Amino acid sequence: MLKLLISVIFVLCLSLRSYANNSYPNVSGDLIVNLGVDKLSGKGEADIKKYSSILELQSDLSLNLNRNWSITTLWQSRKVQKDYYLKRQQYNPIISSKNREILIDDEALFIEELKLNFENEDLIFFVGKYNPEFGRAWDKKRRSSIFTTFFARDYQIREKIGLGITALLEEGELSFYPFFNDNTNLSNSAINKRGRNRRDYKISGNTNNLSSYVVKLSGKNFLYLDNLSYHLAYKKIDVDKQDLSEENGYIVSFEYLFKIGSYTSIIPFYEAVKTNNVGGNRGNDSLHQMVALHLNYSSWNLSTSYFSKNNKYSKGDDIIDKYIEYSVGYRVSDNVKIEVSRVESKENNFDYISLFTTLSYFKEF
Repeated sequence: MLKLLISVIFVLCLSLRSYANNSYPNVSGDLIVNLGVDKLSGKGEADIKKYSSILELQSDLSLNLNRNWSITTLWQSRKVQKDYYLKRQQYNPIISSKNREILIDDEALFIEELKLNFENEDLIFFVGKYNPEFGRAWDKKRRSSIFTTFFARDYQIREKIGLGITALLEEGELSFYPFFNDNTNLSNSAINKRGRNRRDYKISGNTNNLSSYVVKLSGKNFLYLDNLSYHLAYKKIDVDKQDLSEENGYIVSFEYLFKIGSYTSIIPFYEAVKTNNVGGNRGNDSLHQMVALHLNYSSWNLSTSYFSKNNKYSKGDDIIDKYIEYSVGYRVSDNVKIEVSRVESKENNFDYISLFTTLSYFKEF
């Protein structure tokens, strides 16, 4: 039945695309494609490959039933290891992963969101599978560097089942997202099977009840400062196994837009995430921090960023990773961007230099 529902929604989205946006039902959405290659140099482990390819697709599709009701989906395609849920670890190297390869034969297609959504001038309400809004740096629509996206995925909360309600304030939003982990067939993937999540896997959020939640407050003009946006959130992810502990933590994120004339802007950005009992593992904590400075001039974008990831383990052997990124991007058109990033890092006690070259495509419809 679930597969039939997904198929019907997908066919409807394709068939209704030609409808005018001012008539109902209609389809809206976007497509993001990142294609690139990464060259790695350093004195780390010998079995880590020098080159790795990047091919990622993301598409938001909404079947708008009327002005207030819609069915929304979020599709992702990217490299995912087999037995993804069973083999996941608290520590995940970003640059020196042993899964690096130039081929793209391990791409998987999966649905991160499938929900029924209601929205009016005062609130947003939805029910279904979704990604709670915890953080901003991982959002591909911000069109940050590919490394920024990789780093922020380490703390992004994804693929939950539950509901959400957002109060739309004058210059902000207050949201409440109760959820539990998706362990339905939707947790699996197409093309290459990553395996589905199982109820008995020992991981925070595998409770099958709405005892986990995220509370988020976000908006602009923080403390009446024009162009200063903010994102503040708290997470509590419950467990139901005696040898696990509740995962909890918070995120603080600020961004300031400083305009210089019509074509130039400077944007400083900061995001920090503190997590206790990562994945439900008692005493395993993490702290992620990101500081970035972006300079936009006409079609050009220059940025420098500093990232740090502190993983603390109950049995010792703490790992502190640090990264410095320098990035140059050029917007060829409204839809196409070319970017080159150099990342100097100390990861898992080894020094690396990585050179990312990425071609990005973004289209709204």
